[in-house]
Amino acid sequence: MSVIGKKNPQIVALAIKAMPKFGNAATRKVLISHLNKGSYRQTVERAVLNAAQQMDTPSLVPLLRKYVTDKADSIDVPALADALQTLGFLGRRLEEAPKSSLRLFLQEFLNHKKQSVITGAIRGLEKLGDSHAIPVLESLTLAADDDPVAKAARSAIDSIQKNNPQEPQIDQLRKQVQSYESEVESLRKELDSLKNQWKDLENSIKAHNKK
Repeated sequence: MSVIGKKNPQIVALAIKAMPKFGNAATRKVLISHLNKGSYRQTVERAVLNAAQQMDTPSLVPLLRKYVTDKADSIDVPALADALQTLGFLGRRLEEAPKSSLRLFLQEFLNHKKQSVITGAIRGLEKLGDSHAIPVLESLTLAADDDPVAKAARSAIDSIQKNNPQEPQIDQLRKQVQSYESEVESLRKELDSLKNQWKDLENSIKAHNKK
């Protein structure tokens, strides 16, 4: 497309968004070439991410992952959040090993200082659909009900469980383990209380014997 050579990022972005309908190797090459050129507020790069999702080509995952690794500290927050979601979407049909690797990569951004990036990573994990992300996501659900991160994490967990038929059994087992942990903690507190009562009793007996 001739407009791809234009300098106006908005024109280039519009052209890129129209490219997925071609869906060939040449199109992917053009998209890749524009991913690292840099544009105002990543207008072009975000158009590339949008086009990549429309093309739904898992082979773009390594390139997008490298883009995020190289540019995470320099691109705008919305662009980084978009990239994480795109990675999750494109990675959902990967084989187990690369999918697991991508899950761990996305999880690294759950500790980001920007809330929008965290929610972007959560949505990326939701799109990836790897049930191994659930324990980590559960740790983010403890905040208030209206907390954006907690809401996104709950939504992601629900989505992942619905798309993994065996997940209800795993979830039931996880709840049983949590219940046992709660019971153990309760017993520990009772034991501590009994120890304190025993010490108080010993001190009382000693004080009585001294009289």
